[in-house]
Amino acid sequence: MPKFYEPSQHFLTSDGVRINFLDVKGDECTGNVNASEDNGCQTTTTQETKTILLVHGLMCSTKMWQPPYGPPKLIDSLLERGYRVVAPDCRGHGTSDKPNGCSSYGLRMVRDLVELLDHLKISRVYGLVGYSMGAELGIKFVTLHPTKVHSLCIGGSGWSHGTDWYNQKAYGSFVNPKTRMGCLCHTLRYVIWYPCCCCWIGPCINGDNVDMGAFFAVCEGMKDVLRVSKEELESLHVPILGISGEYDEEVEYLQRIEGVIPNYRLIVIPKKNHEAALGDPVYTQSVLDFLQDTAEAIQI
Repeated sequence: MPKFYEPSQHFLTSDGVRINFLDVKGDECTGNVNASEDNGCQTTTTQETKTILLVHGLMCSTKMWQPPYGPPKLIDSLLERGYRVVAPDCRGHGTSDKPNGCSSYGLRMVRDLVELLDHLKISRVYGLVGYSMGAELGIKFVTLHPTKVHSLCIGGSGWSHGTDWYNQKAYGSFVNPKTRMGCLCHTLRYVIWYPCCCCWIGPCINGDNVDMGAFFAVCEGMKDVLRVSKEELESLHVPILGISGEYDEEVEYLQRIEGVIPNYRLIVIPKKNHEAALGDPVYTQSVLDFLQDTAEAIQI
């Protein structure tokens, strides 16, 4: 049975927000899995080149990468291959702090990833793997900090800048009370009694308490994250893999990248929607194969 990994470590961002994260690695010296801080077998260079950064989706947490919420063997499979796995609970999510106010999110969430790597003294990760919101943060991260990653794997979301995706079906629809989803979200925000009801609603979503004020702020802030130009994408030269379910509404925003980013390819998982694609074995194997192929190409 796969082991469950808790985000048991933390650091404070430059604006004072506590970010909890998990940091584990497959010990190449003994074959055991250890917290990276307790193991001195790998050199700093090896840790950097073998580090995989996982970034979760909206209203999720590091739990998204583990059963029963997500891919059942992804983390264990990465560790078995000798990778170091780092995964934060993004601000506003999971066990990390949940400040209210749009200014606490947006590009600040991308900055958190940079500061997490700085905290761990990692100048460049081998792979950034993001799903849904995490994919969007990953794209923005690579456009702003292209020298900090060797490869990028995005799933469940892609490049929507220049379309009306934000307002029609994504984050903007959540904060707009005139939409069906927005009406529900505003009801949760203003009608339920917090924290009693959130302690019930949260576990139904992903096992964590949900702060609706932070949720709205995250959604508002994502406008800046999604603002990626075609010219920025064309300038990227790291290998990038896109993965989507065939029935995912966002598959078109992954298809849209084809022909724009020079070193990009897309895998579509048949008959899977947004949520089901993440838990499909094809997703895990595609990520592992992509990382292996990239490692061989850059001789890591």
